[in-house]
Amino acid sequence: MNYIGVWIDLREAIIVKGKTLEEQTISKISSNIDVGNVKGGSGSSTPYGPQDAVSERKFLEKKNHELKDYYDRVAEQVVGADVLLLSGPAETKNKLSEDLQSRHEFRNTSIHQETVDNMTDNQFKALVREFVSNN
Repeated sequence: MNYIGVWIDLREAIIVKGKTLEEQTISKISSNIDVGNVKGGSGSSTPYGPQDAVSERKFLEKKNHELKDYYDRVAEQVVGADVLLLSGPAETKNKLSEDLQSRHEFRNTSIHQETVDNMTDNQFKALVREFVSNN
């Protein structure tokens, strides 16, 4: 059985791969997503003059494009898994699950989700080992 565990949030994804419980490899993918606030805009030198505002629509469009790229990079690393555990503290794992289920490469993959907070690499490896041994 080929299993993969992914801990994911908006900053990085930690991927644990293995074929047996004793063999596990770990890798990380940085998201490169700008999670800050909308920046920019300028005021006029005259009082109550026109102002140049930053388009929130363009900011959100850029963020969605960066998310899609992030999910594509994670998907490349997890193709071929029989069992896939997605975990993390927020909604990112849910969005990744939806993205993966929409791809035909994952139609035979058993995808599970678990909400967990921040973990060290060894804690996550132990979580994946425990999940695989119970399933």
